[in-house]
Amino acid sequence: MTRTRTQSRGMCRNCGYIGTKASMTKHQAVCEARSSGSQGEHEVYRLRVSGSLRPQYWLDVDMPVNATLDDLDGFLRGIWLDCCGHLSEFTIGPQDDDNFDPFKPPRRGKPPTLNKLLSVGDKFGYTYDFGSSTELKVHVQARETVGGQAQEKVRLLARNLPPALACSECGVPAQWVHSWDDDEETDGLTFSCNKHGKRTRDEQLPVVNSPRMGMCGYEGGNDDTWPPADPGTAVEPARAPRKASPEQIGVSQMLKSGQRTEEAELRAFLQQALPQDNADDEDLLVEAQALPLKAEAVWIVAVQELPDVLPPEEGLASVVLVLDAASGRIVSSEVMTDAAPGDVQDALLLAMLEPHDETTVPQRPGQILTPDGALAWTLHTNLAGLGVKVEQREIPGLEELLGELAAQMSGDLAEMQAGQQPRSFLDTASGDEVRNLLQAFGRFMRVRPWQNFTADKPLRASWVNPDGSAGQLYATVMGELGEVHGLALYPDWLNFIKHLNNGFDPELVMLATGGLESLTFSAEDEFAPDDWARLRVVGLPAKAKAGPALMRIGPYGRQVPLTPLRPLIAVLNILSERAERKQGKVTSLKSEQDGVKVQFPATAQGDLSDAEKAGHVVVRLHAGSFSPQPDGGEIVLTGPPELLLRPAFAEARRVLMQQDGRVHIPFNLESSDEFLEDGGFFGDLHVRVWDRGIGSPALTLAHLTRLGLLTDSLGTRVEATLQPGEVGGLRVEWRALPPSSEGSRDRLSN
Repeated sequence: MTRTRTQSRGMCRNCGYIGTKASMTKHQAVCEARSSGSQGEHEVYRLRVSGSLRPQYWLDVDMPVNATLDDLDGFLRGIWLDCCGHLSEFTIGPQDDDNFDPFKPPRRGKPPTLNKLLSVGDKFGYTYDFGSSTELKVHVQARETVGGQAQEKVRLLARNLPPALACSECGVPAQWVHSWDDDEETDGLTFSCNKHGKRTRDEQLPVVNSPRMGMCGYEGGNDDTWPPADPGTAVEPARAPRKASPEQIGVSQMLKSGQRTEEAELRAFLQQALPQDNADDEDLLVEAQALPLKAEAVWIVAVQELPDVLPPEEGLASVVLVLDAASGRIVSSEVMTDAAPGDVQDALLLAMLEPHDETTVPQRPGQILTPDGALAWTLHTNLAGLGVKVEQREIPGLEELLGELAAQMSGDLAEMQAGQQPRSFLDTASGDEVRNLLQAFGRFMRVRPWQNFTADKPLRASWVNPDGSAGQLYATVMGELGEVHGLALYPDWLNFIKHLNNGFDPELVMLATGGLESLTFSAEDEFAPDDWARLRVVGLPAKAKAGPALMRIGPYGRQVPLTPLRPLIAVLNILSERAERKQGKVTSLKSEQDGVKVQFPATAQGDLSDAEKAGHVVVRLHAGSFSPQPDGGEIVLTGPPELLLRPAFAEARRVLMQQDGRVHIPFNLESSDEFLEDGGFFGDLHVRVWDRGIGSPALTLAHLTRLGLLTDSLGTRVEATLQPGEVGGLRVEWRALPPSSEGSRDRLSN
């Protein structure tokens, strides 16, 4: 199997279980040794603390709900950070960047408890030392009830095993790290053994199990002897069973239901759970040894090749199938390239540890059957120590099942490959449109308008379609930043800002926009053959290797482009004409050609329809987990649709601060129902819609009505509705919920 990620492993302090970061999270939820042994019980928050730049260093801790962040600060200083008594700060809740001062005097008054600050799923930052800073990330994983009385404010549950670090010169285990000199070959830290290094306070510091290693004067914390560098083979005594499915799904029903479409996600999850370093096979065997042996369980393991799915140079694809012989359920299925018996064994071990079928708990089956003699010998030799019997046997009906599976898998893979093939965009265009596009794009490439139009500001083009409906597009000019030359295209303002706000994660961009479209100078292999031939007919030189391609890339590959050619041709000509007429950066532009109006830079208000402009918007902000209001409540903003969100929220904050001083107005907005379930360290990642940071694109109140329920990082829920009738300005209300007998408390401002 392909290994794509090296995972840091850690040890549970209470029972000695060793596992990856992902498996440790599951283990802590069920570890019986966490109870203190005394009577009673208490509520705690379970936290994962990781290095921001060195995520291989991590801690799992729990804290009573009445503890404070000051308690956590003291703990982190002692175990991981403190060298010279530097300042530190947690970054939690809304941040006012303009007023940020790391050297401000300490707050006065009693600090709030975690019960008032945290909710499950929250993520926040921590900085120690504002010179040679160490940045940490904290994730609230759970709020739990544990047995016994709380004996300390912060209890260490698990910690990463010390990474194996080698001397940069000879390769033996490192003892020292250089505080400023990087290794030229690895571009990382320079490590030394006792022979090639020595303690020098200014240059070489001890190798320690901390993300602050090698920084300032840090020489270690108060618990560096645990966990040991060589922990042996300590494992978890038992694993909690998964929740069983209420239905028992047979093999044929599983195949027909298409549940294997989640295989890519499954493989990604399994890869995250793989052990680190090069001892994968041995580590998997050690982990499997700790599983309960279910003697009556019989599994069938088979490999079916998928010929003609991949090009010969990419290898032979196969699907490895693990079945439960009694029920016919699929325990695991995995596609791999050039599968050898050892690779199949790894897949089988992973099926024991993390079965695909949620009705099957992690276990060692008593017997494994396979029709493959070579595979049977490998499994018999290597799994004997697990107490698993392996037998070569012909399985009635298995060949038919594998054929059905191979056909479906081949079809799925072929469909995926087809999704990567270029889609035609000239199939419905007239000869004149194709010729005009080629001429307009050639002019665009000659005059280089990307030197005149900034890449971070879009233009808006509007026109009337043949059926009388209104059409529009937003576009940014590409090429100034060294990327491919052309236009990035968006159907509306929201798609533009969703791309901009979520650009840090390609999957999130696709989720937010549904697909990205562009007109670019592209090579011949990016064209459908018929489109390339049509460009040749209208004048593309015979020696040309590239031309104008309109492409749309969606979550699952190429899609049919949606932008019509007529407005695109007009936009290209208008941009080129402006670049020909006057050099230098363009600050504003209004022009029209062939019925297409172009405005640069575009504004958020230009995206609003006549119906939206005719009404007014009511925005309700429902207090979230961190609401400063003592009784929760609801803030209601009523204003014109074209009012921008930033000044609207700023005015609401000003008014309510004058009235009470305890109010939270969102500083960012995220979609509540659009998110990636696996955002890495951050867990679920939601589509980001708006934030108030410098340079962030504007959003109007009317845009909120198109987005459904929104949230911010503090739990505030935002709902906006478009109402008939115009209003003259912004009105701000604060309504306590539930209403008191005297009626709701309304604070009003015009």
